[in-house]
Amino acid sequence: MYARIDPSRWKITETVAVERRDQLLNAPDFQVIVDRLVEKTDKILMKREKCRESHDYFRIVATLHCTQSRFVDFFHNANTGYRAQYLESPSLGDAANAYCSQQFASLVEAKVRKEPPGHWSLDWASESIHSKCAKSWIYQGLWIRNAREDCEDLKVDAWSPKCGTDKDKRKKARYGRQLPGEENRIVLKGGWISIDLKCLDSLKSERANDIHRYGFT
Repeated sequence: MYARIDPSRWKITETVAVERRDQLLNAPDFQVIVDRLVEKTDKILMKREKCRESHDYFRIVATLHCTQSRFVDFFHNANTGYRAQYLESPSLGDAANAYCSQQFASLVEAKVRKEPPGHWSLDWASESIHSKCAKSWIYQGLWIRNAREDCEDLKVDAWSPKCGTDKDKRKKARYGRQLPGEENRIVLKGGWISIDLKCLDSLKSERANDIHRYGFT
């Protein structure tokens, strides 16, 4: 069901260690990567975030800590990973996002029900976690603050010509070329849900197209 991008399209350059490059180009299928992340998650931190555009809506943001960073590496950087699915097509990327978000949501909901924060409604939490607008992504830690303009770890020809001189597009493309290898966290962002359980549609309508075009959103 999920894509395995040919190395001629997913070019991991010689700036990446040979062993790691071989692993990223021969990684497990996407579904297996997600299943391993679920198995290896040992800690989940959660917070409730208020929507800046519509103040009556909130979402859960959960950070999942994985005991083995190589599975986060596979998730974000492999030719079978999350971004690779979006390179194949925005619709396949969204299908991959829906799959992994629901798997991660099951872990988060189990924690919420085991250790319910006193000010959260369990119904609200479940609605946010399992929303069709939920999305997963690698944690943007030190690697993104240290992202170099001249980094060429990953070259995807389909991304290169689409930046032009637009600063926002160039920034996305710069982050898209990075292959962060030490990160061990995945973030699940639930959908925006009001206290009376009304759902707010996604505020990032171009997310799928951004990842497809630049490798980043």
